[in-house]
Amino acid sequence: MACYRLPVLEFKCYWRDLSKGAGEMSGAEKNAHKGGDKVKVFRLYGTSACHLCEQAEGMLAVQLDTTTGTSIELVDIVESDVLFERYGLRIPVLQHPDGRELNWPFRPEQLQVFLTS
Repeated sequence: MACYRLPVLEFKCYWRDLSKGAGEMSGAEKNAHKGGDKVKVFRLYGTSACHLCEQAEGMLAVQLDTTTGTSIELVDIVESDVLFERYGLRIPVLQHPDGRELNWPFRPEQLQVFLTS
């Protein structure tokens, strides 16, 4: 199961189908586009037992208070062998909607620039 946090810090979860093609929208992206609003959906790759991931989530919660039109999708890498192999030693990793990635550790200033670019 993957979860994401909306800018108003509402927490929602849904099952993430990792077999989807790259061009298909995730549940977070579909919810973000309801009502015609254009929202940038970032993905935070991590695991539920990762204290660094919790720190990154906390930083994101603070930044989302000042960054409108942005939502975060939390992706648990344990649910996919491919994601676990790719991100297992690097989590938490924040992925920009354009595909760029910001690896931990990152400072609040770096995060702000990454979210608004």
